[in-house]
Amino acid sequence: MKKIIVILLGCTVLAALAWLLFARTKPEAGAEKQAGGLAPLVEAEGNPKEPVQPPLAGQKTLQTQKSPLPAIPINSKLTTQQVLAVMDLPENIRTIAGLTPDKSYQMRTKAVQSLGRELSRKELDGIYAFLSVKYEDYHGELQLLEFESIRNDTLDALLRQKELPSDLGKQILKMYNDPEQNEVWRDYCVQHFGPYAQTKWKDGSGAGDDPEWAEVTNAYWQATTETRNTIAGTALIGMNTLAGRYPGLTKDQVAERSLQLARDDSCGDASRVTAFRM
Repeated sequence: MKKIIVILLGCTVLAALAWLLFARTKPEAGAEKQAGGLAPLVEAEGNPKEPVQPPLAGQKTLQTQKSPLPAIPINSKLTTQQVLAVMDLPENIRTIAGLTPDKSYQMRTKAVQSLGRELSRKELDGIYAFLSVKYEDYHGELQLLEFESIRNDTLDALLRQKELPSDLGKQILKMYNDPEQNEVWRDYCVQHFGPYAQTKWKDGSGAGDDPEWAEVTNAYWQATTETRNTIAGTALIGMNTLAGRYPGLTKDQVAERSLQLARDDSCGDASRVTAFRM
């Protein structure tokens, strides 16, 4: 009887050991899923893997649907060309800005020449955007002087408007003060200080009471310090034209500044020759 009891106990122990061994090697039902239904933290190969979290409430996700416009990286700064491309512009402004198939100098110049004397607000906004672009965005289409010639002629067209755009002076000053613009275009802007002043304040009338004239005058004096290129000389010519008729700007002042530049050995040849002529 004792032998039978010992045998039964032994079988019971062996069965228990076998069950424990089997239970450790068999995955439990549902073990492949983590709480909350998230992806497992360990891949089949045993390499650690971060769980993929669902988007938070209110968090925006990128859309995968096709868009008629080129994709632009998130948080990127739009170039002026990209802004022009999505603006609702008349065909003549699109041609000037090089947004039509024919991007030739001849076609764009013809479009500039066709500009009327009563441009709409939409046309003005498109022109301002185009005048503010950088040549680097167009150097594959036109030569530098061709491109700046188009911008120069377009700016001339704004000065011929039946009613001078109220924000034109601000735009010219802004472009001159933009260090990212090349020297050729900034020089052209200085060339337009005088014609703009003569159009807005004929014979200097009312200029003394307008804060914008002070801004133009200050920009002129600032331009005379850019002596390494043609800008200082361009400023002297413009100032000399207005001096004596516009408040705060005299012939003696222009002559004195011209003498300073003529004596300055560090002054570039182009501006120094103009200073001697003054």
